[in-house]
Amino acid sequence: MHSGVRLKTALVSLGRPGLILLSLFSIQCVSLGAAKDVKSGGDHVRGRAQEISLGQTHDDHVSTETGDHTDWKMFSVLEPTRVTIDLYWDNPSIKSKVYIKDQFGGVVFELPHRSGQRKDHWTDIKLREGEYYLQIVAKRGSSVYTIEITPEGSFSGRGGSRRSITRPE
Repeated sequence: MHSGVRLKTALVSLGRPGLILLSLFSIQCVSLGAAKDVKSGGDHVRGRAQEISLGQTHDDHVSTETGDHTDWKMFSVLEPTRVTIDLYWDNPSIKSKVYIKDQFGGVVFELPHRSGQRKDHWTDIKLREGEYYLQIVAKRGSSVYTIEITPEGSFSGRGGSRRSITRPE
């Protein structure tokens, strides 16, 4: 039986009350997803990432309480480069993660915040030339943060972008 026919048969078998419940459930799921970042300022999706420069500090805010769970930043690497990332939290008890993603949205590195630490410091992150994104995600709590990506020098270009990194200090 074709999958479209099976779906139609399954929906018909739910009857009117089942279809109404399914519709209400679908609407609730969509509205919950949208509410997560209702006050993001627009940078909650990769396509609207704010461009940042290497070697400069950038300030922003994430908050699960006010509807700004996610921030996206974009930066470019012109040649294979080792970078250090420093992230300073005004509220060190926030539960959060930072992801470095490639131009296609694939996770290159996952950088967990150590709760209670005001500063996260990740070193020897090897990136090939290209466009990268930072996704800063608040899991619980809120905080203003300052992030800086510092180039530390080049490398041969072999490997990189998949190597594990040292734990934050």
